[in-house]
Amino acid sequence: MGLNKALKYCGLSKCAWYYAKKPRDMPIDPDIVEHIKEIGTKRSTYSTKQMAAQISRETGILTNHKKIQRTYQKIDGPSHKRQNDVICTAWRKLFKPATPNQL
Repeated sequence: MGLNKALKYCGLSKCAWYYAKKPRDMPIDPDIVEHIKEIGTKRSTYSTKQMAAQISRETGILTNHKKIQRTYQKIDGPSHKRQNDVICTAWRKLFKPATPNQL
């Protein structure tokens, strides 16, 4: 049986049969890594969009938030929390009574 017939029976196209996913290895810019670590330690509540805007302003290199996210994942930087998570954890700490009936 030929390839065309076999693919027709399986319901696949030739494109799907021959497709090979290419790895996306993008080089990490060391200047951006330094700025990310610096901003991440100073301002833990900054989102990746805010970091990208600040890095673009400081260095003059155009960066977007997706590049910041990818570098964060590769370097395993300081734990990045969303602003809502920080607010919720601060709120939960306020309402912990030491004994019953203190609220």
